[in-house]
Amino acid sequence: DIKGLHCLPYFHIVGVSKCGTTDLYKRLDNHHSIARSTNKGPHFWDEKHTFDWYLDIYNAGHRSVEENPTTAIFGDASSNTLTYS
Repeated sequence: DIKGLHCLPYFHIVGVSKCGTTDLYKRLDNHHSIARSTNKGPHFWDEKHTFDWYLDIYNAGHRSVEENPTTAIFGDASSNTLTYS
């Protein structure tokens, strides 16, 4: 039973392996409005995971959002999202 504030990604960097998703994510991560997650590419869409597992990835950074709700955002940069079937 999950209670409290939960965050989902505000943006997804869509791509495949070796197409630059990590580089783009690192560049965006330098911006003051980006809140860090525990996993930049959780592969929720192309691997088998529960929704609670996905929420937990963004749980660690929810304090950033609580402190600055209008500007702190999360992103997902999983490679292989284009190959999801």
